[in-house]
Amino acid sequence: MRVFPVLAAALLIACTSAERGGGSEPSAGSAPPAEVGGQLFGAYCASCHGMDATGNGPAAAKLDPRPANLTQIARRNGGRFDAEQVAAYIDGRSWIESHGSSEMPVWGRPLDDRNEKILTTETLLSPVSIHDIVEYLRTIQR
Repeated sequence: MRVFPVLAAALLIACTSAERGGGSEPSAGSAPPAEVGGQLFGAYCASCHGMDATGNGPAAAKLDPRPANLTQIARRNGGRFDAEQVAAYIDGRSWIESHGSSEMPVWGRPLDDRNEKILTTETLLSPVSIHDIVEYLRTIQR
């Protein structure tokens, strides 16, 4: 049944709207979600996927399989960018072998603050930050 993904997407949108003051526009003085997402991508994803998201980051040569070209997500999905699926890859709900287990992903800590198995000293990204990364990825599709 596909009710859970739909509910999860609705919750993500609701949380994003609430934290940004409602609506799809960022609140006054804040950067647009895709811009923030680009900064987060650089911090958490670029070592493998590269700053241009084509899969050529500094660590890519040592990885098998190689990191995905994230500018081609929509193309690989028949022209559709599935934001919920992309978020599931980022937060660990959908497993990717090269990201490692959900307990210790390649970036060294979970990005999803809903994970109950966390160390109290970990700094976690909120669902809003994950949404921002997804929005960045949406903007770089070719």
